[in-house]
Amino acid sequence: MAKEAKAAEPKRHHYVPRFYLKRFVGEKEQLFTVNRPTGKSFRVNPTNVAGENYFNTIEGEGMDPNELEKALAELHQRSEIARQGRRPRALDEPHGGDRAAQSHPA
Repeated sequence: MAKEAKAAEPKRHHYVPRFYLKRFVGEKEQLFTVNRPTGKSFRVNPTNVAGENYFNTIEGEGMDPNELEKALAELHQRSEIARQGRRPRALDEPHGGDRAAQSHPA
């Protein structure tokens, strides 16, 4: 019997969402960052800042420990779609696109 491949659970969780950080990037898609204790400044990709391993993990009986991270990932995806000027699907709409297109096949 073949084992099913399990999708990798996210490890790096952002406490400041990447979709928010991306609003502050410059021409090279990087943030200007200052390390306050040292005073040193540098540029960094939003993926590599304001995050911590397993920050949004919730431990509770009968709960998916990644439920919060999954919800935030959905919010991130919807934000990117809206930023690009496309219509995000409704929360109750099945994955795969526009409800009207699904009810009226070509």
